[in-house]
Amino acid sequence: MVVATLLEHQRTPWTTPETPLAEAARLMAATGYGMLPVLCRDGRLIGMVAERDVLRLAAERRAGLRGLAVEAAMSRDPAALPAGAPIDAALRAIASAEARHLPVCDSEGRVLGLVGLADLLRSGAALPIPATTKEESRP
Repeated sequence: MVVATLLEHQRTPWTTPETPLAEAARLMAATGYGMLPVLCRDGRLIGMVAERDVLRLAAERRAGLRGLAVEAAMSRDPAALPAGAPIDAALRAIASAEARHLPVCDSEGRVLGLVGLADLLRSGAALPIPATTKEESRP
């Protein structure tokens, strides 16, 4: 199974670098997504903005989010998965990125959706289980 099969009915919200950060925060709250892909004018992925980025800026600044655009909070050049990535490769990529979600992109860098750790685990795909030694399995 590949990650694209997990996106069949997904409509992923997205934002742009110029969008007011407060508007992006409202979009996350309204849709239940904890992060949003940031797209450039031609629709390619250029960054991600997460709830924690928004909260950090709101807490650090006296003016809160007032006057800030998404560009001020977004992470640039995020890790992304190709649509044909197998589930086990996606799990390794999420672990490596220390993220809960990663964008899935086509060959042109356009976002097809977001896949989360929970999505991957619920997929039912057979995942390799590492062998343990007797010492590792003791409480």
